[in-house]
Amino acid sequence: MKRLLLALGASGLLSGCASVNPRPAFTEVDKSVSERTGEPLAWARTPNEGQQAEQSLGEWLQNDLTIASATRIALVNNRSLQATFEEIGVSQADLAQAGLVRNPQFDGFLRFPQGLPSGNNVELGLVQDVLDILVRPLRRKIGAAQQEQTKLRVGNDVLGLIAEVKTAYFTLQAAQQMAGRLELIMEVNRAAAEFAQKQHEAGTMSDLDFATHRATYDQSKIDVAIEATQVRGDRERLNRLLGSGARTRAGRSRISSPRSPTKTSRSRGSNRWPSPSASTSPPRAGAWTWWAVRWR
Repeated sequence: MKRLLLALGASGLLSGCASVNPRPAFTEVDKSVSERTGEPLAWARTPNEGQQAEQSLGEWLQNDLTIASATRIALVNNRSLQATFEEIGVSQADLAQAGLVRNPQFDGFLRFPQGLPSGNNVELGLVQDVLDILVRPLRRKIGAAQQEQTKLRVGNDVLGLIAEVKTAYFTLQAAQQMAGRLELIMEVNRAAAEFAQKQHEAGTMSDLDFATHRATYDQSKIDVAIEATQVRGDRERLNRLLGSGARTRAGRSRISSPRSPTKTSRSRGSNRWPSPSASTSPPRAGAWTWWAVRWR
């Protein structure tokens, strides 16, 4: 009986030593993600860690927004991701709870007889759920499996966020380049339309050709407006992924442009772009459609 009581007491003491610190589990997730992406994770659990994250965020947003800085900002500042990290803490608490046993029930009685015999009557009792102790290893095994599942799910969410940030970044970058090209096309069409108007007033251009130039210019303005709307939508999507704390500052950050291979392609031929005068066939008199650049 004494051995059984000692075993129960030792089991209760050992079960109370379960750790609820989620840092080791988070470190494993950080290591797994860093090996695949090269980007470390940051979990701001304390006010000091939150201040450090805010300081790093301000430094990254002072320069042009690159794909690397956008990824780091999202990993530090995305509120949904930070909430996902809390699931690791919950799973660690569940694992610690799975290793605990129910507290034993202790009771005792002390009786003082009024007559003979004069000895005091003492009764002590200790009740422990033995089945709870027996299934404790199984509960810990299940808790460890659930924690491993949580770590894999959190890692998958991190990788998914990084993929979304990169997709949104390159989509916005492409939209901005397209908007710049359409603005250039609009300026060319505007100059062509103004020149066509002067020719039309001088009587050297037909009404049909003049209307064609005006329609091309109007269509280019519509294309610029549509692409500007697309740029705003793509930037808003990227800002949402970066986190609410970086929305206003990231909204003013300039997306860095990729290196253009035009210099290499031009070096294969002449050092200058071909001019209209270099065309093999000159334009027809009174027709200036070769100046108008259409975008369809």
